[in-house]
Amino acid sequence: MATLLEEIVRRENHVVRAGDFPGRRAGPELRRLAGNGALLQLAHGVYALVPEARREPGTRWRPAVEAAALGLAIAEYGRDAVALIGPSAARLHDAYPRALGVAVVAVPKQRPEKATTAGKIRFVLRDVETLDLVRTTTELTQGWMTSVEETLLDLAGNWPRWPVSNAARLEMVRLLAARSSTELLNEIGRRSRRGAALARVQELTGEIDDQR
Repeated sequence: MATLLEEIVRRENHVVRAGDFPGRRAGPELRRLAGNGALLQLAHGVYALVPEARREPGTRWRPAVEAAALGLAIAEYGRDAVALIGPSAARLHDAYPRALGVAVVAVPKQRPEKATTAGKIRFVLRDVETLDLVRTTTELTQGWMTSVEETLLDLAGNWPRWPVSNAARLEMVRLLAARSSTELLNEIGRRSRRGAALARVQELTGEIDDQR
């Protein structure tokens, strides 16, 4: 029988909870593995697999908050029901170079923000089937994030309130706009009835041009 650590290594999602192992009393073993540095406790009852080279008691390794958010959301709701959105998607599209302390992930059920050792995770209630998504691979899991164009429209809109400064949002918009397909952007905007966000993209990019 495989050890619990071997089973976690084989999983596609390296964020786990005791309940992910039916028929096994996994809680004590997960805590032991965290004490040995093979796992990192992200939050109460939630653990992430530590890279083998960084496994030691008291490990200082921390995953990117975006990876932790996607991994936890997948563990709770399944891969196809969640997606990184807004500034978190912009980060993974290389549209913002600096690390953020909060990740934003779309989920099918409203729930409060969660603090983890990797940063805060903000959950936004959205039906991901209505979003334009692309695959993404993080250090902890594989899943979905919004496309460049969908992310651009999201950041240009007024909902939800994104946990970044206006300057950071403008920087993300500028970089995303430079990489976006105008045709696809317009198509997504029309399909999702976000004409105001489309207009805001033009306004924001105009503000950036004026500042140059």
